[in-house]
Amino acid sequence: MLKAYKDYWLGYVDFRGRTSVAGYWFTVLANILVSIILSFILGFLAGILGAFIYDFQNTRFLALMLSFSCLCILPSLAIVIRRLRDAGKSWANIFWTFLPLAGSIILIVLLCQPPVPPAQAELAAAAKRKKPDLGRLRIPAAVLMLWCILSTVMNYIASNLTYGIVVYYDFTTWLAQLILLAFVIMIFIGKKNIGLLIPAALYLPLCVFWIIRGFSIYLLIYTATWIVTCLVIALAVFSKSMPVELNYLPAGLFLISAVFLLVLNIVRGGFSLNAVIYFIEDIVMALSFLFLGMALAKGPDKDKAPPVTYAYAHAHGGAAYGAYPQQPAYGQPPAYAPNAQYTASAPNAQFNPSAPNAPYAPSASNQRTEPGVLLVRFSIEKLNNLSGSYGYQSGYLIGKAVPPQLLQGMTISDGDSAGTLAGSEYVCVVSISSIDGSILRDKIQPLIISSPEICSNGAFPLTQVVSSSREPLVMNGVVRGDGIEGAGGWCANGMMAAWKEAAERQ
Repeated sequence: MLKAYKDYWLGYVDFRGRTSVAGYWFTVLANILVSIILSFILGFLAGILGAFIYDFQNTRFLALMLSFSCLCILPSLAIVIRRLRDAGKSWANIFWTFLPLAGSIILIVLLCQPPVPPAQAELAAAAKRKKPDLGRLRIPAAVLMLWCILSTVMNYIASNLTYGIVVYYDFTTWLAQLILLAFVIMIFIGKKNIGLLIPAALYLPLCVFWIIRGFSIYLLIYTATWIVTCLVIALAVFSKSMPVELNYLPAGLFLISAVFLLVLNIVRGGFSLNAVIYFIEDIVMALSFLFLGMALAKGPDKDKAPPVTYAYAHAHGGAAYGAYPQQPAYGQPPAYAPNAQYTASAPNAQFNPSAPNAPYAPSASNQRTEPGVLLVRFSIEKLNNLSGSYGYQSGYLIGKAVPPQLLQGMTISDGDSAGTLAGSEYVCVVSISSIDGSILRDKIQPLIISSPEICSNGAFPLTQVVSSSREPLVMNGVVRGDGIEGAGGWCANGMMAAWKEAAERQ
């Protein structure tokens, strides 16, 4: 559930991806629980503060709750569209909600539909899609800042309900929120260019105007914070090298200004509701700039895994990944007799997908070429929705799609991807190593791609045929007959279970 709720917020403006059935309904449950808990906390605080603050107005806490509800509108719409796409339905089905009662029932039924493998056009579009320069850490930065904006606007409205008007505050306060909203939009877009700098620079004249109108130490610190923010963004945009620590300076200054304002308000007027609200908003803004600094420092998410050494694999995977150096070097023939790879009685026999138990042997037109490795990537989240461990399920699905006769003499390895170990993705990988890469590319890869079960549980890119791989995988063994000889493992058990079921059906 926590993983699903995290993806819900990180996919705040993701209208292109996919969400599984479990991921969607776990998110719905988590949102309900969070709303209940937040309502309880705010109600509890309202009861306590109401006893100590003479000018307490419960509408301020209602404004905070309403701002959270408004904050959830966009990601809720995005996850519904992703779930509909995963079910093979059009995003236009969201308009069923406008049909009273029956429309909601129809939409719920559609959201419960099983996943449909992505079309080739969708895979091609995903391959061409460029990742934002700021990576996924920009999402919490933008979401927290957006919550500050919504909370501030709701507080403006709540504090002026007694006056019967909404525009009680001067023009600059509303202009400031519009500029911050533009800043949030640029953070969501994630491009590290001058467009990210413009809103921050436009905010500075307002800060100067506020200082001229009524000087205070807090406004001076607040203005200095935005000046430093503009400098940090400008250096990140125009400079190729800058101290990483400098990215976190705006967050530190925001925190200092928040503490200073809280102390100042308490000294001047005692413990008031306004002091609490302003302190909460400043703390959230400080967290927003902390994530923004991390996004500027880290940069975009990487599709390619970094080179993996034994020290890296051991540090991230523990003893289970200690077997990594014992794997055969990908791109080199494994230590077994190459003539034992094929056991067909007819040397020119070809593999027939309609007869999975028929042996395979290369013909004169399909001679051994270069060694190769076929990588098959699975979504751990989707495999966890199936019965058994995700390692077992990854092998089981491949075993159902590819008969053992076609894998004779090939080396099977599996494990978490380097990106998963680094925390940037949630994917496991199964590798099939062969001294003949053409068999992987021409025979085995098409069978895997044509399997609806593998496609529906796969991760992008689903398959890759490479000359070598540095994924920190653990060797299961070599395929011999209807089994896998070697260290074994969950993946090997899954493969052999699928082959055993196929043999029993025969």
